[in-house]
Amino acid sequence: MIVPREVTRSPEEFHALLVEQRVTVLNQTPSAFKQLMRVACDSPVSMSLEKVIFGGEAVDACGV
Repeated sequence: MIVPREVTRSPEEFHALLVEQRVTVLNQTPSAFKQLMRVACDSPVSMSLEKVIFGGEAVDACGV
């Protein structure tokens, strides 16, 4: 699935889409994933993610 640009710019909408579609594999930049995790940690609904593939920028292992 390719996520619409406007959804990728909203961590809340992106989280809702991942939950709704039961996404298990995600390819995302570390900075966008960090924003997504802030929303996910505050949500009572869990995502189905099993694997996350990072790309597009350096990974800060201490900051993710």
